[in-house]
Amino acid sequence: MRAAKPRKKSAQKRRTQVHENPYQIFIKTLRTWAASAPPDMRGEPPREKLLDAMLRLFEALDAAGLKTAKPDPAWLAPLVHAVRWQLLVLDIPAPPGLEPAASYVLALAAARWLPIWQSDKTMGQSRLMAAIDRDLNRLDAAAQHWNRLWSR
Repeated sequence: MRAAKPRKKSAQKRRTQVHENPYQIFIKTLRTWAASAPPDMRGEPPREKLLDAMLRLFEALDAAGLKTAKPDPAWLAPLVHAVRWQLLVLDIPAPPGLEPAASYVLALAAARWLPIWQSDKTMGQSRLMAAIDRDLNRLDAAAQHWNRLWSR
C-alpha cells in the first residue's frame, strides 16, 4: 500500500492567506493600547499617567514583534489618534489653549523615541525611560511657559 501524498494547498487557499505587514501589526497594537488603561492609574498625577502610558505603548509594540521593524512615516497618523484616545481614557488634561495640539506633540515625541527603543538593549529599557522622562520634562516646561504667556 502506498503512502498518501500530502495534499497541495489550493490556489484559492494560498491567496486568502494574508501575511500581515508591520503597518497592519502596528495599527492593531495601537488600537489595543489606545483602548486600555489600568484602572489603578486613574487617580495618579497626569505626568505619571503619561509616563506609564508611553511605557505601556513600547511594551505593546515589543510584544507585537515590532522592535526590528523599520519605522514608517505612515505610522504617525494612527499614532496621533491612539495617543488622543489614551489621553481621553486616562483623563489627562492638555494645557489650556494647547488641547488641539497635545496628541500631535505626544505622537511626535513617541516617534522620536522609536529608534531609542529599538536600539535600547539595557535591562529595563533604561535609555528609553530616561529619554521619555527627559522629553516629558521639556514638554511640561514648554506648557508652563505657554501658560505664563497667555495668562498675562
